[in-house]
Order: sequence, then structure tokens, then C-alpha cells
Amino acid sequence: MHLDTGYDSDKIRDLSGTLGCDGVINVRGIPLQVGARWVIERIDS
Repeated sequence: MHLDTGYDSDKIRDLSGTLGCDGVINVRGIPLQVGARWVIERIDS
């Protein structure tokens, strides 16, 4: 999983480890690589 800076806390890191999730949480002040983000499409009906 790739999370933005809003999720940069010990609580979230501990929870993701407990759930067995591997991933990257963006550290404040260091931009996340553009290639690591996924494009989300929205379809209006």
C-alpha cells in the first residue's frame, strides 16, 4: 500500500504491521515518487 503524509503516524504503522500489510507511507517533507501513485477513474452515471 502507498499512503500519503496524512497517514504518517506510529499508530498507522503499527496497525498496518499487525494486519500484515507491506507498503510505503510518505514522510513529511519528502515527496512520494510520482510512479508509485495509481490513477483512480471516476465514472458518473
